[in-house]
Amino acid sequence: MITADNLSRVYHMGAVDVRAIRGVSFAIGRGGFVGIMDASGSGKSTLLHVLGLLDRPTTESLTVDGVDVLALSEREQTRFRLDRLGYVFRDYALIGELSALENV
Repeated sequence: MITADNLSRVYHMGAVDVRAIRGVSFAIGRGGFVGIMDASGSGKSTLLHVLGLLDRPTTESLTVDGVDVLALSEREQTRFRLDRLGYVFRDYALIGELSALENV
């Protein structure tokens, strides 16, 4: 199960704060399937980067299978990603000569 509570991500660009995601809360049960759709620039990629432990939220509450993944060290997060998470990037990161299975 993945549980997020009030996730936010703010990027500081000089004097400007860019709020990429704001107050996102949800729970996805084991084996659940979720689609994320919205307009370009709405924060979908940022949310996926946070869920994949590739980026840290500004406000922090994210658990995966009961583990507070944001409390893990960077090294522990890397190991957690390796052992417990899967992430398929957009087509720009796929290798055209390989099948879908080979890209995974």
